Amino acid sequence: MPSLAKVIFLMKQILLFFGIFVATSCSFETKKDKTMKIEDVVQKANPWLDYAGVVGVAQSVEKGKDIILVLVSSNTDSLKKQIPKTFHGYPVILKYVGEINAQ
Repeated sequence: MPSLAKVIFLMKQILLFFGIFVATSCSFETKKDKTMKIEDVVQKANPWLDYAGVVGVAQSVEKGKDIILVLVSSNTDSLKKQIPKTFHGYPVILKYVGEINAQ
């Protein structure tokens, strides 16, 4: 029968391995997200249009990099909390444009 010290050592090794596995899996997923086309990411962001105060979601470029531009009619803290700062690896920028009316 193995000693208690050996069992504890083995359990620590298993937990360490599991922790490293989880950490590397998360980083690979982030890299995978960054390979999504901006057009596909903007489509996934379209449900944000259901949030009160969001009047548009679009693809844009800032400083030579693709971004997701969220057009808002009210620049509230509530919207800032609901909409992430990055989405699938792309920066998300909120831009106040006021109310948009069709003519």
